[in-house]
Amino acid sequence: MSDQFLVTDTHPLIWYLAKHDIKLPKKVFAAFKSAQEGSGTHIWVPAAVAWEISQLMRKTNRISALGSFEELIQENFYFKSMTLTELQLDDLIIAHGLKFNRDPFDALIVATARRLKLPLITADGDITDSKACESFWE
Repeated sequence: MSDQFLVTDTHPLIWYLAKHDIKLPKKVFAAFKSAQEGSGTHIWVPAAVAWEISQLMRKTNRISALGSFEELIQENFYFKSMTLTELQLDDLIIAHGLKFNRDPFDALIVATARRLKLPLITADGDITDSKACESFWE
């Protein structure tokens, strides 16, 4: 099996880390598991995803099962093949030109996938309907 490179949106990463596997298609779950084990899949986590998780943790208890934000970053974003990618100038320029919805996190996440020229793990209808980037889901 050849190596696979992907970018993740916020909701699939939360579902995987919170062990809500039933919400993930089999191929998405397998990709996350492979990245966690370092066995053929590499998943980039945009800085915007990390920041969106931070904001969600502040606003709601729905993802409190993930522990503290500090633990989440230190323990999970550095699986063998899951890496946090920093926000770059190109991401801002690309995101500025996207008009598929009004969510600034979505724009930055899609911009990261486009800059890296990789499919985005997402079930977000606004993103997939816009075809702003290749999606990896069904």
